[in-house]
Amino acid sequence: MKSDNKFLKLLTTCRVFSLAGIPVIVYFLYHDIAIYGYRELAYPRIFALGVMILTFVITLFIKEDHYNILRNLYITELTLIMGMSTFVVVQLIIRYRAPFEHISGAVQALMSAIFIILLFAQTIPDKLFIIYSPVFLMFLFLIAAGVSKTEVSLTANPVVLCIVSIILGRIYYKFEIEEERMKTLLAEQKSKLQRTVSQLKDTVQMLNQEIERRKILEKQLKELSVKDPLTGVYNRRAAIDAIEKAIENFQTNREIFSICFIDLDNLKETNDNYGHEFGDKLIKAFAALLAENVRKNDKVFRVGGDEFIVLFYNANEEEVRKIINRISDLARIKSTFLPIPISFSYGIATYRSGYTLDEVISIADMRMYEEKKRKKHRKSI
Repeated sequence: MKSDNKFLKLLTTCRVFSLAGIPVIVYFLYHDIAIYGYRELAYPRIFALGVMILTFVITLFIKEDHYNILRNLYITELTLIMGMSTFVVVQLIIRYRAPFEHISGAVQALMSAIFIILLFAQTIPDKLFIIYSPVFLMFLFLIAAGVSKTEVSLTANPVVLCIVSIILGRIYYKFEIEEERMKTLLAEQKSKLQRTVSQLKDTVQMLNQEIERRKILEKQLKELSVKDPLTGVYNRRAAIDAIEKAIENFQTNREIFSICFIDLDNLKETNDNYGHEFGDKLIKAFAALLAENVRKNDKVFRVGGDEFIVLFYNANEEEVRKIINRISDLARIKSTFLPIPISFSYGIATYRSGYTLDEVISIADMRMYEEKKRKKHRKSI
């Protein structure tokens, strides 16, 4: 299957040769008849003229998938033109016994035709022997007819040129075959490279997907490691890390923070009277209440069965107490829909310079127990 470029190259060559040959044939037709009176030579000239015109017309209707037809048409045209030229030379030498200058002109015309063919021979180098066959037959015919050496020598240049062009054509043909082989090899290598690139892209895509999947899993594992499975709020480990970072931030940027230690009241009695399942639901409801009603940047941690720590950033004890009291009011409202009230005790500690993590938690824890004692004392009175 020939490429479109090769088809267009051959089509252009065929058309150029046909059009260029028409005025040349017309000139020699006039030259032979009007100047020298060789009227019988008009017939091969007219035949050649018709071949060129017909060939050009056919090329106007040829299709791209008819490369071989176009190729054979061009070979036929060149062979017929070469046959016409050699026939004229033979007639001039044998029949008309024409003067040297007449025969020389015909031979020069034949050499010009060979030159044109040689110029465009790159499109059909493997068929040059067929195209030049009339020239070789002419040379042999003249020798067999006993023509003088002087007259035979007039055809020597075209014969030599034919031989040289055939040799060059064969060399070019080998290069063309090698070029086609290299193009095929390059096309195969390009195809393999494209497949390799495509496979690499697929591999990279799979690796990216795997990386994303692992990032998601890592994030989920990290969430699981710092989240309380029952309530969904952060766990004790996350609380320790967050408070340590808050202490470092205080030491660097002097940004204050407070913690509130919270303990649900009477959870043991709730579990004994209503069961642990109800107690767990109560813990979950309270954790959700805390998480929904603290400020956006504050964090809620479950640090024990019924114990919570809330970390308040940029807040002192008074600001925290207002937030906790509001949550306590909401808890009483929510308790109207439950068999037992949601009640909790709390203690607040605002971080001061020099405190350790354990100290600030202990202060909040101690204040929470003090409040719990006060509640029990009020009940006992």
